[in-house]
Amino acid sequence: GRRTLDAGFRILDAGCGTGDNTVFMAEQLRGTGARIVALDFSATSLDIARRRLEARGLVDQVEFVRSPLEAAPALGIGPFDYVVTTGVLHHLDSPEVGLAALRDVLKPDGGLGVMVYAKYGREPVYQMQALLRHVAPPSMPEAERLAVLRTVLAALPQEHRALRGLLD
Repeated sequence: GRRTLDAGFRILDAGCGTGDNTVFMAEQLRGTGARIVALDFSATSLDIARRRLEARGLVDQVEFVRSPLEAAPALGIGPFDYVVTTGVLHHLDSPEVGLAALRDVLKPDGGLGVMVYAKYGREPVYQMQALLRHVAPPSMPEAERLAVLRTVLAALPQEHRALRGLLD
């Protein structure tokens, strides 16, 4: 359906991370009075999202909430006209519980946008992560791990699937 994008319109960006969707939507809704709730369990990610919105003069239309998305119904932050979650549900212990939580904060006639990773589209990324866990384990100092990553990436031919998967 169609909605009037005004002060009553509310969006939840569930698992907003560093704010890609939040920034995009806030820009699209600039001047409408619509509100966005940016929800993520990572304080660091929320801080980055906040700074990105501040840099664009959009922070006033966004509320930041630190919490796992599964807890959204208990937070009293809903209901929402639109809920979006991008690249999050498939990482949860129970994607079904996460999806049910999002449904529970959605207005009965609201819209839901969900994106999950496809197995084959992310395969090069997962392969590179597995390789790096062996050649640059988490016990190695971060600067050394980054140096190993740069060396590995530089050694790959430009058409290698891992580069396409990481750089696309």
